Amino acid sequence: MTYLLYKWKRKPMNWWFGKDQVKKEVNAQANRGLSEQQIKRISIIQRALLEVNDTSLEETLDNFRKDLNPDSEIEIWEAIAGAWQHVFRQKPAASLEEKQEVYRLLLLRSSMPGEEVLAQTNLTTLTEATAKEVLELYNLNHKPFLLVG
Repeated sequence: MTYLLYKWKRKPMNWWFGKDQVKKEVNAQANRGLSEQQIKRISIIQRALLEVNDTSLEETLDNFRKDLNPDSEIEIWEAIAGAWQHVFRQKPAASLEEKQEVYRLLLLRSSMPGEEVLAQTNLTTLTEATAKEVLELYNLNHKPFLLVG
């Protein structure tokens, strides 16, 4: 009996729970490439949000490569970028603070219902009515347009 307990204690925990295999699968997923279509979509998102998100294109692509489901993440970011662009096409002279607040609202909205976003956010530059309008623009069918120039 002592021998069995000794042997059991010597096995690494990763062996018991298969964490090495899980880690290998995650690393393989992270190292896989993105398709040309995905890269194009990510590039459009990155350029659309450059004013409020200064992450480089290469870093943005690396982040998407690490995602287990890049297509669904791309759709979420397209909805954020599309709504953000829609707001500022109508209000091109907005301050950077307003743009950042809209961006924060949309980021939060991508992970929770609009009512919760409003309840958890202290608005500084936007009115509550404007914030509600912004949150209503977030939907997964809203795509950003390609910036020219």
